[in-house]
Amino acid sequence: MTFQDVEYLEYDIRNIHAFNRADQKIDGTIDSVRVAYDFNLTPQQLDFSKIPAAQQRNFPNPEPVIPGNFASASYGWRNSRNGEWSAARLRFYSAEVNTGRPVGKQLRYYKSRNLSTTGKDTLDFCHVITIGGAQFVIDPSLRNRRTSSVTITGTAPTSSNPPTAYPTGDFQPGDKVILRTSGGAFGFPFDNAKAFIDVAQYDPGANGAAYTNEQLEQVQVVPNPYYVSHEGMSTPFEGKIYFTRLPRECKISIYTTNGELVRVIEHKELGSDAAEVQSIKRSEIAADVWDLLTRSSQSKRRAASQMFVAKIEAGGASVIRKFSVVTGTARFVGEGE
Repeated sequence: MTFQDVEYLEYDIRNIHAFNRADQKIDGTIDSVRVAYDFNLTPQQLDFSKIPAAQQRNFPNPEPVIPGNFASASYGWRNSRNGEWSAARLRFYSAEVNTGRPVGKQLRYYKSRNLSTTGKDTLDFCHVITIGGAQFVIDPSLRNRRTSSVTITGTAPTSSNPPTAYPTGDFQPGDKVILRTSGGAFGFPFDNAKAFIDVAQYDPGANGAAYTNEQLEQVQVVPNPYYVSHEGMSTPFEGKIYFTRLPRECKISIYTTNGELVRVIEHKELGSDAAEVQSIKRSEIAADVWDLLTRSSQSKRRAASQMFVAKIEAGGASVIRKFSVVTGTARFVGEGE
């Protein structure tokens, strides 16, 4: 049986839904931003043969359709107004030998009420459109089926509940249809989307707020323990221990476990003028260094192997950090070595 020159229309699909969401500005004020997709969805063709057989009953399947795209397929029915509604009889009128394979080409809306070359048979279509994880059905055939036994929705006509009226015409070029659904996600970014990222100030001291003991718990001493035992050091004074995640301004007091003050380090990133601020090295931001040398009015000495205690103070907050230093042999490296 042949149906020649079947007319079809092409889809032009756009998401017309929009909403306003709250948008917090950097200064803390709340504004409103319109969220909408002001562009046509991109048609996407799926390979029916690569869809697992168990999933072909849902073609065009929502899973492979990319956000911002749409897919569509048409299912043909011969003599759809002949009063046959049982699955046993419908199999003789389903296109593609009742296999569930869509007819013609995807992404086309084939117009119904086509006559065969003999003028004795008609051909109508059931169209399935997949958009954003949802499937919409436009069904002039009123069969609501892909095959005689595979319904598209849960309310396909039956012998006891046949249609009471049939369409008197089909769509024309330029006609518009609004499809609605509920649920799902909306607001995903697409190409050319703009993202604005607000990075909050991590340092309460920069905003004039006081530090808390909990905030100073972030301070770390690395490496811990510190081993000075390799011979690759050119002098015994190369050792360094780092205090990291420091506030912009704080005081580091280093003690022995006997309570003897070994060293005081004043960490200060806040300069009195722009030139001083610009002179701060990147390595000095939120970090400071102890060179393992003690300071006294008469001499510098390298710290011996032992446990140390560091007290980090910022405003009225403080935190204690314990760390170990393990010293060892060292030698001076001469030229050519």
